[in-house]
Amino acid sequence: MGIGSVLREARMREGIDITDVESETKIRTKFLRALENEEWEMVGDDTLVKSFLRTYAQHLGLDPRPLVEDFTLGRSSEQSAIGPLPTGLRGRTEQASPFLLRAALALGLLAAAVLLVLVGTGRT
Repeated sequence: MGIGSVLREARMREGIDITDVESETKIRTKFLRALENEEWEMVGDDTLVKSFLRTYAQHLGLDPRPLVEDFTLGRSSEQSAIGPLPTGLRGRTEQASPFLLRAALALGLLAAAVLLVLVGTGRT
């Protein structure tokens, strides 16, 4: 049984209306429905999904750990099915940092050399 089905069935078994869950957990109904339908992208990033899963599961009297673990495993298997990102699509900081450091060092050395030449020729 999927994560969403577990949440929905627990809520219905207890006879809890989803609007009551919203008022008590402060999680908007559209996000609660997205969790029940496993529409993770509607909720937001993985951290927010995990947080909402924990809160919702605890509110229903469920242990949130297995649900969060299932979500995490499902997301990691989705990522491995897609495969690693091509080099050009990886995070900019991963590629840019060494370049920026070298560029900053080169500009600093160039500025120091220009300053030394100007001081040496008496133009300052």
